[in-house]
Amino acid sequence: FKLDKAIAEWVLALAAGSPGRAKRLAEDAEEMKGRATELYDNLAVGTLNPVIERVTRIRDTEESRRQAREVIDLAILALREELRSRETSAAPRAELLPDKLRSRLKALDSEDLADRIRELLDHHRWIDMNANVGLAVENALLRI
Repeated sequence: FKLDKAIAEWVLALAAGSPGRAKRLAEDAEEMKGRATELYDNLAVGTLNPVIERVTRIRDTEESRRQAREVIDLAILALREELRSRETSAAPRAELLPDKLRSRLKALDSEDLADRIRELLDHHRWIDMNANVGLAVENALLRI
């Protein structure tokens, strides 16, 4: 796959060290990046309905769960990048954390960010355990 540098860095961060996952993400990177932008735009202004509706409109249960996991993974990625930035005193990578979302996360301290990441990971597990996808995504996003 031929990816531009910003998308490649984003895929690598989202893959979290898994080469197989990085390869799967690279196949759909451009479309997923678009969904990430939509998610981050909605989180920045607090409008969650479009994201929740997109996931719940999917009739295929497994695809709906996959999309819900993706939403949660993307939210974790942004929170993790903000936490990394604070703890290392380095500027956040803009492709991983847009400025408009970062301004919303500034109200949280590092402990709050870590707690929210843990909560999102719990929601990820709930989806795997057959929880209602729409409710799990809504509850997860309300935690941010």
